[in-house]
Amino acid sequence: MIIVLLIVVAILFFLAWNLVNKQPLHFILNTIMTVLLLVVMGLSVGNFKYHYGMHKVTSTTTSTKVSSLSSEMNMVISQPVGESQSKDKALVYKSDSAKKTIKPDTDVTNLVVSSNIKHAKLVTKTVRWEYKNSFQRFMYGLAQKESIYHRTNTLYVPKSWLVLNGKQVKALPTIMKQEQANMQKQAASSQSQQQAMLQQEVQSMVQQKVAQAKKQNPNMTASQQQALVKKATAEAKQSVQAKAQQAALAKMMPNVKAALAKVK
Repeated sequence: MIIVLLIVVAILFFLAWNLVNKQPLHFILNTIMTVLLLVVMGLSVGNFKYHYGMHKVTSTTTSTKVSSLSSEMNMVISQPVGESQSKDKALVYKSDSAKKTIKPDTDVTNLVVSSNIKHAKLVTKTVRWEYKNSFQRFMYGLAQKESIYHRTNTLYVPKSWLVLNGKQVKALPTIMKQEQANMQKQAASSQSQQQAMLQQEVQSMVQQKVAQAKKQNPNMTASQQQALVKKATAEAKQSVQAKAQQAALAKMMPNVKAALAKVK
């Protein structure tokens, strides 16, 4: 509407100056049209440059559909764009099993925060320029649309997660191999003892499952019990191996993080 009003006032201003010659009507009309034209132009400039008639509206959304890029260890990527120390960062993580990338922009800031939480989440804070009311939207809506002023994407991850840049991601496999080799050397002397402990844990888990199954079905046949022991043993071995891998990973993580910190 402000554009239409500006055109109409400009036409009236021209007509008042060129078609009305009688005094004092000429002076009065020219003064009124000049003032109106200046006012409308001022409102237009105020809307375009200073967002007159608008105000900032903030909204926040939270998504828990955030998962690690790797199934072996929890990690996300925070990659600087441009210079290595740039504050503009691209975030890479998984959402619904698909890799997702959030790129920076002039009105977009991306952050990664490690905190004492159990599950990762993405919090998006959006600040928009919106018109204060329907009248302001009617007056200026055709001239300037409502728009995003700034958006901040903050990826919150547990402190146990790795936050890596591109170079660190490339270096990670080599560092992991070195740390695994070191751990194998350290564990070589006590390998038989560790195997015995794992086997004992498997047997204990199998005995508990068998006892529970017999309690629920006292008339279990020998063949049924044999099948149950076979199934329970396989499940127990898988569970114990997974726990052992997690424990080994947790043990080597401080050294892995220290090695990654040296990669620039």
